[in-house]
Amino acid sequence: MVVNALLGPQGPPFPHNYALLFFLAGVFLLASWLAISFLREPVEPTQTTRLPWNTFLPKLLTVLREDRAFSLVTALRLLTGLSGIAVPFYVIYATEELHFGAEAIGLFISSQVVGSILAGFVLGYLNERSGSKIVVQWSTILAIASPLLALLMRPIGHLAGASTVYIYSLIFFAIGALNSSYMSGFMNFVLELAPSEERATYIALTNTLCGVLLVVPFLGGWLLQVTSYPVLFAATVGGVALGLLLTFRLEEPRSSGNW
Repeated sequence: MVVNALLGPQGPPFPHNYALLFFLAGVFLLASWLAISFLREPVEPTQTTRLPWNTFLPKLLTVLREDRAFSLVTALRLLTGLSGIAVPFYVIYATEELHFGAEAIGLFISSQVVGSILAGFVLGYLNERSGSKIVVQWSTILAIASPLLALLMRPIGHLAGASTVYIYSLIFFAIGALNSSYMSGFMNFVLELAPSEERATYIALTNTLCGVLLVVPFLGGWLLQVTSYPVLFAATVGGVALGLLLTFRLEEPRSSGNW
């Protein structure tokens, strides 16, 4: 609602409207940082000896080669991360192709925030009740939902009329839910899978390998430049769908004996 008011015709002129948005975002992020500073980690066995690089690097290769569950869940996170191919272009598609007004961006942001909050509660509860595997599967479904809905917006728009913008906002709801699911799904899966003294190594390795996802938006930009929005969305759906199929090969880490 605030974004809608600031970017709407009654809001401050450019660039003051965007400057005010960035300032408000900074204030709330600072409040979040203060809240995080009160967290206390539980005391568990850890790796106290720092290994030299000539020992540490071969150890990482051994983890990748011998821990098939870790390699599989990291590959799944990479495939799910392909949803980032389309993420930077949903707003552009909405305003330039579907001709939604700039004020619709407020609705999209609200949908994304609501999706993130609800997913934190629902997927967190699901993780506690059933484990990390099912949360990883839902994460992959959420990653497919956004590009699939964008791909179907043309025929949906002809049927939905004025409600189209609200249907399109579900894309951002799914994005928010997906962003919230990484910790309760993929990260918890790795934490539960790894021996307690090796958790830092496992998390660092999976995050480093998934760093290649930084280039995904550039790939999306190139693909859009040489093809079209439907091809961009379809390619995103196809890549993430492969990950969804692989989720059925996962085994719940809590059944491995670490818990």
